[in-house]
Parts: sequence; structure tokens; C-alpha cells
Amino acid sequence: MVPASPGPDDPDGAQRRYLRAVFAADIANFSGSVSVNETNAVSHLCETRKVACEELDSYGGWLFGMPGDGIFALFESAIDAVMCALKTQMRLAQHPSLDGTQLRIGVHLGEVLFVNDLPFGEVLAVAARLESLADPGGILVSAAVVDTVSARISATFEERGVPRLKNIPRRIVTFSVSPPPDANSLEGTSGKKQPLDRTTQLDRAAVSQSAVQSSIHHPTVDQLQPKRQQLSTRPSAECLAQLGDALAVHLGPFACVIVERCSARTTTLQELSLQLELEIPNEDERHLFRARIMEICATEYD
Repeated sequence: MVPASPGPDDPDGAQRRYLRAVFAADIANFSGSVSVNETNAVSHLCETRKVACEELDSYGGWLFGMPGDGIFALFESAIDAVMCALKTQMRLAQHPSLDGTQLRIGVHLGEVLFVNDLPFGEVLAVAARLESLADPGGILVSAAVVDTVSARISATFEERGVPRLKNIPRRIVTFSVSPPPDANSLEGTSGKKQPLDRTTQLDRAAVSQSAVQSSIHHPTVDQLQPKRQQLSTRPSAECLAQLGDALAVHLGPFACVIVERCSARTTTLQELSLQLELEIPNEDERHLFRARIMEICATEYD
């Protein structure tokens, strides 16, 4: 997306305002991952950015900055911004080599100030604050975005309240966004962007937590059963290091210390895994960590 051209009343293009959807993203706990394994963290950052940039290009987003581990883009359409966020998160969740690396995305809609084709203003700041409050692997948007897109795309919206946003004095009602139960509706057989279903009407008040949970994969008892023999053995030093890396995605650089402390008072991988799960406060993240443990078992014992 190319920034708009100067108008007749602004021949030099010094300052002007245009309605834009702002897409802000960064990698959850990137600094913690860097502390644990800098090479892997940077590799995952590059791959995550590659996926995000491909989707930005597909949905008409204008990438105007990538500070640190962040990504900032503008869209002329809030619908395209949310669809891009959903598709990006779907692709990253299915990526085979990101080892639990997760992106947080925030989207806000408002009048953006352009100064010599560079965007400035509160709208960008709000999008960045929403991104910082989004769940790892999740999307958090403002009510302005929901009012624009909810009747035009297939997605699940859940109200997340009115958080206090740093240096933002106004009340901003926030919503999490997740794919519909049939996530394939976001893409066709070609994997390209499909026409939006503009007849879908979502009743936000009726959205339940179970609808959000349906988009998250939780390992079942049957899936864990084949790994019980492995879980009953004592983990090797390499396995402990992998557990530290996996836990660091959720808890930061002190994860290795936690693994070392818990392993000293447990005798099997199963006991250790249960202890480490309890260290993660978020239930959905505990399930993601449990799934990662199964992958580590497959590498350790197969």
C-alpha cells in the first residue's frame, strides 16, 4: 500500500490525516528466548517476519517499520488488516520449525497523521499498546475495528474489557479475535485470499469462552497415552535443556533455573513436566507447553 498523495490544499505533502487500520505485532517474550538461545531466537524471528510480510503483501498492507522484534503496518481497510492478522497467526501456528515462538498482534482504526509520508500519532500508540496486551499467538483489537469488521468476516470476537493503556487517556474497549470453528474458511485450495462473506452477522454478546478455546489444540489423554513409558524415565541433560528452551517461551530467561530446581526434586519426566506446567499461570499456555513436551519425548526416545 502506497501512502496517499498530497491533496490540492497541501501541495508539499507536509502534514495530512487519513483513516487507516494500524497493525502492530511483536514476538512474545523475545528477550527471554534470546537469553536462552540467541541463534535460534533470531532464526525464528526471521522466519516469523517472512510469514508476516508475505501476508501483509497478500492483503495490501504497507510495512513501514520493523523495530527490534516488532512489525508495524498500515491498511486502507480494517477488514484486510484483521484478515491478515488471522491468516498470519494460522500459518505461524502450523509452522513446523518455530519451536513455540508466538506472535502477538494488535489492530486499531483511526485517523493517522502523515508527515512527509511517515505515519505518526495516537492511533499507532494505541495499536502498539493493544499488541502488548494480546495473548501469545493471539490478536487484540479495539471496538472501532470490531464495529467495522464484525458483520463482514467470519471470526470469533470476545470482549476483553477496558484496560488502562499507558499514556492513552481515552477508554478503549478491547476484543480478542480468533478464527471461526471452520478455520479453512479463511483460505481456499490455492492458499490465496478469498472473497469475504459479507452476510455473516456475529452477535458479540453471545460469544462464549468455549468458542475461543475451540481454536486451540489441547492434547487429549489418548494422545498422551503412547508417551507414558517415556514420561516414566528420568530426563537426560539434553532433554532438560530442551525443556528449559520450551519453558522460556512462556516464562523468560529464568526458565532454566526453574527446570534445574524442579528436576532436583523429581525422578521422572512425567513428574517434572507436571511441576513445570504449574509454573505457567495461563491455562492455554500450559496446554501448548504440554504439547511441546510430547515433541521433546519423540525426539528424546524415538
